[in-house]
Amino acid sequence: MPVVTDSLFIPADSPAFREMVAWLLAREAPRLRSTEPAAYVKQCRKLWVKTRTDKLYSKKFIVDGIFSGNESEFHCATIAEMHVETDSSGTQWKEPKNYHAYRKPLGRDRFEFIHVYPTGTLQPEPDSPEVSVQLVALFDLLGFENKLKTLGLRNMYAKYQEIIHQTFVATVGEDKHSPAAGMFAGQLRQGYLQMPIRHAYFSDTLLMWAPLHNAFVGTFLDRCSSLFCNAIETGFPLRGAISVGEVVFHKKTNTYLGEPLVEAARLEAAQDGLGVALGMSVRNITFPPDRVQRYDLPVKEGKEQLLSGLSLDWPKYWRDFHNGSASEKLRKLQASGFEKYFVNAINFVDYSDKNSMWFHAELEKQIGSFTPAKAL
Repeated sequence: MPVVTDSLFIPADSPAFREMVAWLLAREAPRLRSTEPAAYVKQCRKLWVKTRTDKLYSKKFIVDGIFSGNESEFHCATIAEMHVETDSSGTQWKEPKNYHAYRKPLGRDRFEFIHVYPTGTLQPEPDSPEVSVQLVALFDLLGFENKLKTLGLRNMYAKYQEIIHQTFVATVGEDKHSPAAGMFAGQLRQGYLQMPIRHAYFSDTLLMWAPLHNAFVGTFLDRCSSLFCNAIETGFPLRGAISVGEVVFHKKTNTYLGEPLVEAARLEAAQDGLGVALGMSVRNITFPPDRVQRYDLPVKEGKEQLLSGLSLDWPKYWRDFHNGSASEKLRKLQASGFEKYFVNAINFVDYSDKNSMWFHAELEKQIGSFTPAKAL
């Protein structure tokens, strides 16, 4: 039975305290601790009041270890929430003004949340279309007409929304956050990357794009893998292609122009299987090698010149974030008339499984062997 929270608070409770405790009550923290809601709120209030904030560590957070299996952990921590810029590499993060003057040791009772963004990238869409350099991904739904007839318009729309919601969850949606790592105040730190990734869909085609920046490339490829895997889970197999370059993309006026869009559309349509191929334009930028495979997806006869030799390693993303076998899922989805598409996709899954560390040899040439050094 849901807890009625309003009666548990007093006028002196701040809005932040009410929101935090209401969240804990909604997760049934009192029941898990075998206590009454009123007693639980009173204990939270005691922790909250005795925890002091300052100019940097200005927010509070109640930590209840009952949710992580550590019942003895129940305290209030202060948080410094900082928005910092990064350089062109995406790895060097700029400290905020007076950071060193207010910085204190971190630990059980003190945290820092670092929100990172490349300079000038977190801009709202302009009122009128303009040229910009974007990462572009285009996806096409296999067997769209049959699915539309089978499901009907309303159910088809609901399925599209489900796939998009799963891909653009709160931590990776437009202008939201994705995990990141970089050098901050002389230390390698974890943070949250703010990436403006946008999308649009029309009929059987879904389009995604984000500004080109070294800090964004890996996360953008992750979103493409997420979309592809979520579509398979939902029963909507896709073909896709990724490109990069100057475009005019503008949601307000439904304007989508540029050579990267042409490149992605041609490469997607040329594929003779399910997967996501990277266009030749992607070879001109820096990308994390663990997100791709050196692999030419099968294409229709005469289309070989479109291939770059690189394909998105969506099977790796599946192994990391999805349950069960991707190959078995593809076999269950196999549709009449498209058998070779699924066979070719399953072959790529097998290849990815066997070559998940293909880039290690090149890294070893640069930084040395990954094997443990022999004892002297």
